[in-house]
This record gives sequence, C-alpha cells and structure tokens, in this order.
Amino acid sequence: MGMTEPARRPMTVEEFLVWEDGTDTRYELISGEPVAMAPPSDAHALIAANVVVEFGKRLRAPCRARVEAGIRLPDRDDAWFQADVAVGCGPTSTKPGTVDPVVIVQILSPSTAEHDRGRKLAIYREIPSVQEILLLDSTRLPCRAVAPRG
Repeated sequence: MGMTEPARRPMTVEEFLVWEDGTDTRYELISGEPVAMAPPSDAHALIAANVVVEFGKRLRAPCRARVEAGIRLPDRDDAWFQADVAVGCGPTSTKPGTVDPVVIVQILSPSTAEHDRGRKLAIYREIPSVQEILLLDSTRLPCRAVAPRG
C-alpha cells in the first residue's frame, strides 16, 4: 500500500515570494498553487525589450516600465502574476516584489495565449489601478531580428 501525500494548504503571496524550487523555473501563484511558466522564446524576449524601450522614451517620472513585473491582486493573498511588461507610476508598490500597474503588456505565445486571454486577462481587469491592457501576439508581429551577412 503506497503512502499518500498530505494535502498541501494553499500558499500565501508572502510564502510564494520567498519559496524556491531549486531550479531557475519562473512561477506564478494561482489560487495558492505555484504554476510553472514556459521559458520565453527569443521573439518574446525581443518584443518585451522593444516595448520597454518605446515606453521608456515616452514616460515621465515617476512612471516607469518594468519587465517581468510582479502583479498582486488587491484584497487577495493567493495570487501573484508576472506581467511581461508593466508601467507603474509612483512608489514601486505598497507591497514588496510588486508594482501597482497602470498599463499591463502581455506577450502571447502559442503555449500561453489561452491562459493569458482568458483567466489572466479577467484577473488583470479587476485591478483598480489598471487603465490599459495590451496583448501582443509573438507569432504574428513583424519583429524578426535579421543578422547582417558577411
């Protein structure tokens, strides 16, 4: 007869932010459970970098664009998301490891598009500070990097 694992209680955001699994895997916290994120593709990383550069040219202090910005939900302690890019204005956040986003940019890839367009988008819409949410499809944008020949 095999041993059964005891039921784990949901993790809080504070526990999640100090938790490590011993790998370099990135995670989000959804309903108190750590959920592994797919590693970003080259196209994904390039789009994120270009978005930050373009935002940076236009933003004035105290607003700043951040890559892989931690997003916490008001009045909930069981969820923490990592936006590809977020613009925050004012102090980093009232809560450590996070930004109070005004703009959220989510870069969609084939493996994440359904989750990002569905559950994540609905949750982002609940955040009072958010004014704009931009979804970019990494497979459809003309953003290939071309190495010079010779």
